[in-house]
Amino acid sequence: MTADVQDLGLIDAAKVEALAGFGLTAADIAQVLEVDLAVLEVACARELKSGGIKANARVAESLYRKALGDGREAVTAAIFWLKTRARWKETSVQEHTLGEDEPMKITVTIGGEPPPRPYEPGIPNFRSSSDT
Repeated sequence: MTADVQDLGLIDAAKVEALAGFGLTAADIAQVLEVDLAVLEVACARELKSGGIKANARVAESLYRKALGDGREAVTAAIFWLKTRARWKETSVQEHTLGEDEPMKITVTIGGEPPPRPYEPGIPNFRSSSDT
């Protein structure tokens, strides 16, 4: 049984906003509340639009407070915040050293292709159309 336009006052707008904040679609909310989707969209347009925004703001506030705190949880929250909001990123630097005048050989395989021919002076290090 679904509600019709006369039942607009029976829709709990706060519940609609909360469910929208949890990520439910308008169709799912209408199903849960047993109301017609069109009626829900008219009666609770503001709540359907703002539910997700308000939920994200509450989670961001909670994460922010944790990031400003102390302890392990604060460090994790701060790193996450900085990676997502301040464009921090983790980088991996590898340094390799060889003896003097010792050549370094690097082979890179991309996809399932065989590695390229090793470099030899005077021989182009690329594949021609006849190599395939």
